[in-house]
Amino acid sequence: MLIETRIENDNLIIGLNEERLDAANARDFKDDLFKRIDNGNTNIVFDMSAISFIDSCGIGALVSALKKIGEAGDMKLSCVTPAVMTVLKLTRLDKAFHIFESNREALAA
Repeated sequence: MLIETRIENDNLIIGLNEERLDAANARDFKDDLFKRIDNGNTNIVFDMSAISFIDSCGIGALVSALKKIGEAGDMKLSCVTPAVMTVLKLTRLDKAFHIFESNREALAA
């Protein structure tokens, strides 16, 4: 699993270079994300532009990270593909996450 990160305006921008966030990689993704949160990265923008499929394990990893951050920071989703947005809307998680069209918009919010 390839994860690209960079810091911009005190936000950790994470991009997953995988087409899927599912049972095959969600655990590793979650573990990596938790390490970053434990290291003080509590303002996260997750660039989802490469993700064309997400399953319940992927959703679980995102929700777990959001809960772990809690009131200490914020987790924003950006560049969400239409297929993933459909899943987020069906599960009503589009109400739980701050979702933005671009990384620039997420960083400005």
